[in-house]
This record gives sequence, C-alpha cells and structure tokens, in this order.
Amino acid sequence: MSVESRWIRPRTATLNARTGFSSTHFRAFTMKLVVWGLVVLLIIIHQDFWLWDDPTLLAGFFPIGLAYHFGISLAAAFTWYLATLFCWPVELESSEDNTTATGEGAAE
Repeated sequence: MSVESRWIRPRTATLNARTGFSSTHFRAFTMKLVVWGLVVLLIIIHQDFWLWDDPTLLAGFFPIGLAYHFGISLAAAFTWYLATLFCWPVELESSEDNTTATGEGAAE
C-alpha cells in the first residue's frame, strides 16, 4: 500500500434511504463543524490576558506566557492539518490530477 493511498479519503458511499445522505457526507460535514469549532476555540483562548503579569518560569528560563503560546501554536498547526484533511475542496485535487495527466504546465 503506497503512502498516498492511505491518506486519500474514499469518494464512494451508499446513500442512506431515510436521510438521503451517505455516511461519508455526514462524516465530512461533522468534521467540518469540528474544524470550525476548533478555529473558534483557538481564537478565544488565544487572548491570554491572565498570563501577562505572571512571572513564573518553566525549567528556570522559559516564561509561562511563551509556553502557553507555544502550545497554542501546536494546537493551531494540528487544527490546520485537520482542515486540509477534511475541508479541502475536492475540485482542486481533481484539477491538479488532470493537469498532471495531460502534461499541461510541464516544462518543455
């Protein structure tokens, strides 16, 4: 199994007779809501007014406010990773595949 095939989401799914949605569509919609929720949460917790005047040092040299922002940065990186997995438009992937397959844009 190639590395690329492990990360490609399946595009085919059967429709649910009751709702008319497939389980894949429901999962994608749910994950989009989770990603947007994480973005809103990051916006809210980024305002760390409670650590501005805290002189606490971690390991004797690392200010607690800087450590907090380090954690926020890691959480933001993880959130954007999830956004690229679950919220990336499929049309962009297919147009790139078509361009590569037809040889358009290649150096001559």
